[in-house]
Amino acid sequence: IVEDVNRISKTIEQNLEDKRSASIAHTAIMEELTLEEKEDLFGEVEGLEKELKDREKRFDLLKTPSGKELVEIEGLYQQMHDTKIKLDAIGLTISAVARSDISGEIYLDGKCAEFDLKRGKRDTWRAHQSVKIQIDEIGDIEIKSGSEDVREMKANLENIEIAYEKAVAPYPTKNLDELRELLHQKEEFEKDIKRLKNELKKKAKNGKDELIKEIAESKKRIASNWDKIPEDSRF
Repeated sequence: IVEDVNRISKTIEQNLEDKRSASIAHTAIMEELTLEEKEDLFGEVEGLEKELKDREKRFDLLKTPSGKELVEIEGLYQQMHDTKIKLDAIGLTISAVARSDISGEIYLDGKCAEFDLKRGKRDTWRAHQSVKIQIDEIGDIEIKSGSEDVREMKANLENIEIAYEKAVAPYPTKNLDELRELLHQKEEFEKDIKRLKNELKKKAKNGKDELIKEIAESKKRIASNWDKIPEDSRF
């Protein structure tokens, strides 16, 4: 009878030990599943941080005018465009038809260009204030405008052009459409940066360091739980 009682007691103790080990193993397995989720989340956070740093770097390196500065540049460009149209309308237009082959140089407001007209061919040149034609082996022809409006507009145009050059000097291009595209790119980078920061806040509400701490603590708890289970246990 004593032996039966001892055997039953040992069986009960073993069952209780098995139950305890099973409970610990279950806790450890659930903790491992949670740890796996946290490690996956950590990988996502690292990927988002890498993408964020890339966007921030590209944002900082991209030299573009601000929205307000671009409006000012557009205004100067429009003034240049309008002034040039007015100058073209009241400026000098020279048309020539060659009665024989002629060649030489033509100076349009001081800017030199070569010409070569064959007999019967026609060409047209435009200038704002002065035209000088040097025809080889024939002679020179010079035409000047006496209009004060032309002088005033030409001086105004030069001032606007200087202001435009100064306004676009800090940027990698002088082309207005390209400047608009650069600003658009920077605005898109800014949107990406804001989106990535919001995603990081959602993924790691308490920050990356806290997530690292949670992962380390989970690993310690898992190891501790498995250590509590006897080596000869079936769990």
